[in-house]
Amino acid sequence: MKTQKIIYTLFSILFLTLVMSQVQAQSKVKVPERLHGFWHFEVNNPGEWDGTSIGAEYVEFFYSLYYVDKVETQGNDGYMLWLSHVNGDTLKLIVSELNNNQAKLQFSKWDSPKACQLLEYPTNTEHMHKGEIPSVLFREWTTSTKGIVSCKFYDTDQLFYENKE
Repeated sequence: MKTQKIIYTLFSILFLTLVMSQVQAQSKVKVPERLHGFWHFEVNNPGEWDGTSIGAEYVEFFYSLYYVDKVETQGNDGYMLWLSHVNGDTLKLIVSELNNNQAKLQFSKWDSPKACQLLEYPTNTEHMHKGEIPSVLFREWTTSTKGIVSCKFYDTDQLFYENKE
């Protein structure tokens, strides 16, 4: 009888864990697919930060990845995205006048919106397919002399970043 109670308790815990993980997976905020890609804007000097990347669950702002906490539709041609960084920093991104591969983007840290064009990949970069990437890149990368791993590229189209795959 005791064994049955233990087995029942273990199955109950397992079932609740599975249900909770499924609810969390379904509740992830997804950015509309029409916003995915590299949004380029003009800069004064070559080499300056000249665009932002938007993915299904993230937005890159000035070389830092922010998670998307909330997406709100703004009329027929716009969105407002609430973003957060693991360090506690928060941002809002307003995408307006969205028309095919053109839009105006304004981050809350900017004074005014910037006219942007959706590109396949960033300017001044060489696009490579997976098979062309040198194998030396598929390793752990650290950000300090202490050996703390900041990211790890896998050869299976996975990236380990901020302790997540």
